[in-house]
Amino acid sequence: SPIPAAIASAELDVQLEPKLAAAHNSLATRYLQVGRVADAQVRLEEAVRLDPRDAEAQSNLGTVLQRQGYLNKGLEHLRTAVQLKPKDDAVRFNLGAGLLALGQPDAAIREFKTAGALNPENADAHFNLGVILGPRKQLDEAIAHLRRVVEINPLHADAYQNLALAYALNGRIEEATAPAQTAVRLKPDSAAAQQLLQRLLTVRK
Repeated sequence: SPIPAAIASAELDVQLEPKLAAAHNSLATRYLQVGRVADAQVRLEEAVRLDPRDAEAQSNLGTVLQRQGYLNKGLEHLRTAVQLKPKDDAVRFNLGAGLLALGQPDAAIREFKTAGALNPENADAHFNLGVILGPRKQLDEAIAHLRRVVEINPLHADAYQNLALAYALNGRIEEATAPAQTAVRLKPDSAAAQQLLQRLLTVRK
């Protein structure tokens, strides 16, 4: 498997360059790929200690801390990362996710919109905007963002499902059916996708 080999390589990099923040950050990324969140936190804390101005390490540490339940402490690092690198779409996205975790959707929306403006190919930013804006009845905007997601990633099943739902809530049942069918094709084991498609087909009869 390539992942254990990549971890071993990253661990060797840290041994060879123990004072290089980027090496610790890279190893943390590898640990996260296999669910070793606590180990990743240790590496990221060391990366930030070595180089407090490393925006990527600050952002990654903030995300990991929030995953560990330290929401406010994590947010501090996420904000620091944006201060260091305000035009980085990934850093902006992570701050948006952190704000959303703390129940601040309006602030999160602003960060996701900034991330999408900085990088129009940031599918995660568009997806989160679509998911948040739909229930707020900002359906046209939600649809636009979700359509952008499936343009970027035609295999994003959840985006198709949410797009179908947004169309349906907007009264556009005919347009909702096709993305609902695609969601079921991409995710045939999803009961929610199956139920949505069946409801749409029933309404169309």
